[in-house]
Amino acid sequence: MWTATITEKNYFNGDLKVTVSYEDDTQKFNETYSVRSFDDLDNRIKARLENLEALDTFSSELTVGTYTPIVKEEKPIDPKQGALGAVYKAKEELELKLITQAEYDTILGDYKTLIAK
Repeated sequence: MWTATITEKNYFNGDLKVTVSYEDDTQKFNETYSVRSFDDLDNRIKARLENLEALDTFSSELTVGTYTPIVKEEKPIDPKQGALGAVYKAKEELELKLITQAEYDTILGDYKTLIAK
């Protein structure tokens, strides 16, 4: 588990520089941030800690040796969602005068027929 400790603060060229030490059981390093508020500092530290924890998880799952890419299964698109997407796209194209009202009406009709089933 990573921890963060503020180790230094000073002004440099009109910016407040805050140095944060990050540490776990085996590693320790520092990062310096230019910050403007507690929220700014808090967000940076939280994001870095989350990133470090995620890297630890990834590192523990990663094996040394020949790499085999992960084959991701593509989910088929729900026909109703695909048709709805086509309606939105056609609406934009109609507004840009890339298609006619009749072409838009056909696409909209196809969608209405599909969802009526």
